[in-house]
Amino acid sequence: MWQAPVAAGAGNAEGSVALRELCERIASARPGAIDGPPRIVELPRPAGFARAVNDGIAVGSGDWIALVNDDVVLEAGWARRLLEATGAASRVAAAQGINLMAGGEDDGEAARIDGAGLAWNRRWQAVQLGRGETVEAAEPVIGVYGVSATAAIYHRGALVDVSGAGSELRPFEERLDSYYEDVELADRLHGAGYSALVVPAARAEHAGALSSRSPRAARRRTRRVYANRLLVVARRLGRGFWLKLPVLLGRDVVDALRQPATAPMPGDLEPPGIADLARAWSRAAWLLPRFAHFGRGTEERSEAGASRVSTPPSAAAGQRTGAPGVRPVLSAVAPHWHDEEHLAELVRDWPDDERFELIVVDNGSDDDLTELATDRPNVSVLEPGRNLGFGAAVNHGAAEAGAELILILNTDAVPEPGALDALVEAMANHPDAAGLAPRLLGADDAAQASWQLRRLPTVRTLIGYCCFVEPAPAPEPAAGTPVEQPAACALLLRRSAFENAGGMDKRFWPAWFEDVDLARRLADRGERVLYWPEAVFRHGLGASVPRLGYGAFLAAYYRNLDRYARKHHGRGVALMLRAVLVKAAVMRIVLLPLRCPGRARGRGEAFAGLWRLAAAATGWRAR
Repeated sequence: MWQAPVAAGAGNAEGSVALRELCERIASARPGAIDGPPRIVELPRPAGFARAVNDGIAVGSGDWIALVNDDVVLEAGWARRLLEATGAASRVAAAQGINLMAGGEDDGEAARIDGAGLAWNRRWQAVQLGRGETVEAAEPVIGVYGVSATAAIYHRGALVDVSGAGSELRPFEERLDSYYEDVELADRLHGAGYSALVVPAARAEHAGALSSRSPRAARRRTRRVYANRLLVVARRLGRGFWLKLPVLLGRDVVDALRQPATAPMPGDLEPPGIADLARAWSRAAWLLPRFAHFGRGTEERSEAGASRVSTPPSAAAGQRTGAPGVRPVLSAVAPHWHDEEHLAELVRDWPDDERFELIVVDNGSDDDLTELATDRPNVSVLEPGRNLGFGAAVNHGAAEAGAELILILNTDAVPEPGALDALVEAMANHPDAAGLAPRLLGADDAAQASWQLRRLPTVRTLIGYCCFVEPAPAPEPAAGTPVEQPAACALLLRRSAFENAGGMDKRFWPAWFEDVDLARRLADRGERVLYWPEAVFRHGLGASVPRLGYGAFLAAYYRNLDRYARKHHGRGVALMLRAVLVKAAVMRIVLLPLRCPGRARGRGEAFAGLWRLAAAATGWRAR
């Protein structure tokens, strides 16, 4: 059973019409779909979003609670799809679909995303993921840091766990009034060990900011957002907030000094003026004693291994094979693409220990993989139905993972006996580390550290890649040495670090540079990944390239290099690298009679691949 949606009305005509239509749809629902008839709770005066939804939640009794803004139109099946997705994953406290901007398709344009989950950016601003992007068909369910209360469902048991509620459940922080109240709740849920999902099959259309369309209301909204942001960050960081406070205030001033057309504002927020910041800071200073403290914040508690909570009841079965056992301490996520031989070896040598979970994400296979999990309770197979690419497959598997420690794994990387125990013990002894990179050995027992452990690429390094020149190998570091760019063929990360960084960027499809991009974002957040050679993995190195083909490998590798350069070094650097790549590819073609690339099966395949690369590089566009 689930509670009828709680819709916070803003007291405007358009919102009142939408709210009335929502109530009519609930009233005509299939009998038994909701607990009791629709009700409208009328407040004597405007009270802000947080109090309004708390009042609505307090009068309900369903296991799942849906929050829906009064300017949102839900597509048919929205709640059913969300409940089905929560039943197929573990420890889910909240879920949302894709919220679309209203009016796009009516104007003949492709539908644009208003929001697809919450995350923190590098400026400690909460942002709506995917905002402004076009909707891609057949997206998988993905894990996110939190959900927007614009249109989402929450599990009542999870809200009780994080609210410290007595007889009446009031999970949203009412002192925030409106804006950032869902972010603050997401922080508490995340810190308590719950997960959140975005289900792209569930769609809703959001008109957006009906209550702040006048210039005066828009300025008031901006001030409230900047004030509440400081308060939520203070609670999130705890004692770490005081060290970051000058940076946060300086970031606000930078926003105020930038031109509106270039200011990197979250959502459709108006850039603040100096007077707006002064009023926002005054409000934050008045409320700060109720939010700031000198102990651990929600982020620190999560990374230190806060006690986990029980899984909310499942609503439906999903597309996951394999039976869960006890709660694992480490979950390995292994994307698979037509590599059954290595996968069979990985499953065979995977420890028969329910503390260690192996999740295989099938991006494409020649055989039925479901038999792998038949007699292995700690092995599961996810079948998204298409090739997600390595990065998106890792995100998909991490959303299903039951442990706080996530091991990203290639199917040709097999742990030696005791390797997983060594990783878990080391993470417990290094609570400040975001992750560990184990030692990789090839078939000849040679260490692969020079290939596996690198520094983050500079522009000079990227020029070398475009000239088909690898960086000079570095000696294998000592145990516990921080590593800037560990390869994701075998990489252990805390769930909190992985999710706070935003997971892997699915745009690096099908593979290559998605782990470099993740390493860059972890480094930007000040996270450390340590080298831990006591944990040894056997690694085949490059199992997917022969099947993919030399030409397809070149296209994917350098297209993603171009995307990485654009994302982290700017458009000018990316254009320069393209020019270098075209010239280097032509020169390599000229030299083919003297030297054939080792990855190519012959000079004919090498010529075709290099020629297509040179031609394609001139027309690449950022996606």
